[in-house]
Amino acid sequence: MIYSAHQVYAWWAFKYGYMKCYFLSGLILLLSFNSVNALPPDPTLLYCSYFGGSHSDDVSDMAMDEEGNIYICGTTQSLDLPTTPGAHQESFAGGAGVYDGFVAKFNDAYQLEWCTYFGGQGSDQVNSITYQNNHVYITGQTGSSTGISFGTSLDITLGGTMDCFVASFDATGELVWSTYFGGPGTDVGMNILVDNSNDVYVIGQTNSLTGIATDGAYQIELLGNFNAFLLKIDENVQIEWATYFGGSVLESGNHIEIDSNGFLYIAGPTQSPDGIAFGNSFLASHQGSNDCFISCFTNAGDLVWSTYYGGFNSESVRDIAIKDSVILLLGTTRSESGITFESNSYQPTYSGGTNDGFLLELSLEGDFLYSTYLGGTGQDEFWDIDVLDNSYYLTAQTSSPEQATADAFQQDVQGTYDALIMLFGLDHELLYSTYFGAGGSEKGIGISTQNNKTVLIGESSSIEGFTTANAEEPDYLGLGDIYLAAFDNLVGLSEKNAPLIQIFPNPCSDALMIQSDDLIKGISVFDATGRLVLQKEVFSRNAFRFDVHFLNDGIYSVLVRTEKEFFCEEILIVR
Repeated sequence: MIYSAHQVYAWWAFKYGYMKCYFLSGLILLLSFNSVNALPPDPTLLYCSYFGGSHSDDVSDMAMDEEGNIYICGTTQSLDLPTTPGAHQESFAGGAGVYDGFVAKFNDAYQLEWCTYFGGQGSDQVNSITYQNNHVYITGQTGSSTGISFGTSLDITLGGTMDCFVASFDATGELVWSTYFGGPGTDVGMNILVDNSNDVYVIGQTNSLTGIATDGAYQIELLGNFNAFLLKIDENVQIEWATYFGGSVLESGNHIEIDSNGFLYIAGPTQSPDGIAFGNSFLASHQGSNDCFISCFTNAGDLVWSTYYGGFNSESVRDIAIKDSVILLLGTTRSESGITFESNSYQPTYSGGTNDGFLLELSLEGDFLYSTYLGGTGQDEFWDIDVLDNSYYLTAQTSSPEQATADAFQQDVQGTYDALIMLFGLDHELLYSTYFGAGGSEKGIGISTQNNKTVLIGESSSIEGFTTANAEEPDYLGLGDIYLAAFDNLVGLSEKNAPLIQIFPNPCSDALMIQSDDLIKGISVFDATGRLVLQKEVFSRNAFRFDVHFLNDGIYSVLVRTEKEFFCEEILIVR
């Protein structure tokens, strides 16, 4: 029988293990690479602890300072939150059926330094926290007429059914100032940042007809049922400017980021067919029921450009970040089209399930650079971006199988949902991915990395098998607890030690992920007899999701052809 060069190679690879293969003048040269450099240390879970009380506790955001201290914020119904002696507010202030906010600080050894409730007699939620110059700043929403305003304040009274609040604590937990902001309707502070001059920027949502925009603002009137608002407060706690932003239906300002030149980038959901696109807009029209908007303002409040983004169904915005001259927008989508535009996407197509994640990259001028779907066949809710020097982390909640890389800390989903951590290089290659969870449901909401230590916050319903022996609170306490986890070496294979080509997971059931330092040109699959059963030409991509769900259970050899070499690995398909 005459065999093709691919079949001869597959037989040798199957018999002798991992090989590199080079074709020279019709001859096959086989080189073993089993003796590659030693792999870096395995990822280690340094710490995992519950945090909360005996009722419902939700975490919304985190920040880290330069010393590795961790600040978290959220909302609680627990009367027994572990507040610290001398805290700004040691006791729950609301009545039955309402919420208080909370703020907590952990040191770099994960010990609780201080914790305080924040709120009054009504419902209060802390939605966002940031750190700057030895102070933390929070924003959220309040229905409380007491317990909010303190010190220098823009407004000392609740203006409507719900107001935005903005507050600042020093690093010891002492409240420095706190203020209401809003009009006679409903006003919600969604996200906050502070620049190097200690100017505070808050973005949110409002339906107040008055009490929002300052004279000469970009948009001085409410145009829809709800619009976004953008607010700037100077270091003396005085309003510099505030503006509505939106069209004739509905917007929410969910996230804000600032670049090194002081330009502001805001993002959120929109249902308006008007009032969004402006200037250099790569998508000038509303596409689906709920699209994203991404807009650029100067720090003086002038709109520079604004664009829609989305497909024909619904999108949600979860985070925005700046890396050098690139804007990264993370979110969730139910649209099966309109998300990716180029063949070089890490995941060019919608994977199914309830929804997928997405990642969009724009230039600082608003030009489209890159987009991709994220996720598998289950439900995928992405929440946070953490930008490093040469890579970025994403975190999510997922029920999708086969999302972990071969070197993952946790290979499989353990509960109904698990947290998911993904590390991408700046060339959009997946460097590392792992699940994190136990027998219940986990959500990864915030992630931050310093000195090779990665801190993850989220929510958990797992009753056992989740915390580490050194946990400050090892026991599950309530109707859904917060967790704080820290990992060491959660960085995947280093560039020096990583194989040029990786095929995972192995064993697999429905799909393989194939990654290569070089561009992938083709993939072939052979059964145990050497028969070619599947072949795919790939047009110059570094990563490819390869569907094998229709192959029978058994051992197969996967041959990957790149620009420079051939690679073959034995994989097991089992269901």
